[in-house]
Amino acid sequence: MNHEVRHAAKIFTRGEREAIFDYWTHERLANARPATLPGLDRRAKSNHCEAPAFGEAYPVDVNVLPYNAGGKLFFTDEKGEDHYGTAQFCGSGQMVLTAAHLVRDPFSGNYHTNILFIRAYDRGFGEGYTFERIKTHDKWIGENRGFDYAFGYTDHPAAYWVVLRAGGPYLDMVMIGYPENYDKETMWGADGRLEDWDSVAGIITMKESPMKAGSSGGAWLWKDYDRDEILALGLTAGGDEAEPLIEGPLFTQDILSLFHEVDNAE
Repeated sequence: MNHEVRHAAKIFTRGEREAIFDYWTHERLANARPATLPGLDRRAKSNHCEAPAFGEAYPVDVNVLPYNAGGKLFFTDEKGEDHYGTAQFCGSGQMVLTAAHLVRDPFSGNYHTNILFIRAYDRGFGEGYTFERIKTHDKWIGENRGFDYAFGYTDHPAAYWVVLRAGGPYLDMVMIGYPENYDKETMWGADGRLEDWDSVAGIITMKESPMKAGSSGGAWLWKDYDRDEILALGLTAGGDEAEPLIEGPLFTQDILSLFHEVDNAE
């Protein structure tokens, strides 16, 4: 695959954005299937951290921060099947962070279609956003799991977002998502702690995660009490339906560079 294809962003015209709103009827939203969590990257070398793992999930209030920055991301894949995952405003009120596999096929390089974000989604209701542009990192092509993240620039701003932070995760974090194994029509959270990481592969692993398909793209959050900020330190990008394990990319300078590229593009 040539450099131009790898580096390409998905640009949406006004007509395409209007068509996306028309496409997602209440019936299609209700029938969208949760995006399956990609399997774990078994090549990652573990640096084990002795700490409690994720506990039981609990429903959260999408009317308060940080949960009102999140929501459901809907899309149609290359097979023409409708799916959803999780996303959130991150870094600004027009930048949405999600998993790359929810917006782009890592082998064909094609972006998915009909991509719609519904902030504070709850039982069919929420605030809908289409995107002017969406982009993954070039290294996502080929399914490099350390780059399973993407940013989209929305058609209008939101009033709520979480802060993007690179440099590695903290021990205590909260994972959010819309997992099918709970009630997929409302957002759920789970308190947890870092278990394993591989700085070479760029992958973080969590153990005993309760949330499965549908939680892809959901941020791992931490409260910085000194600055009174809620930080996004990672996101759900892979897991195992049979084992209580979940993983995501390590946030480095690369994710900050992608953020600025998408945010500043004309």
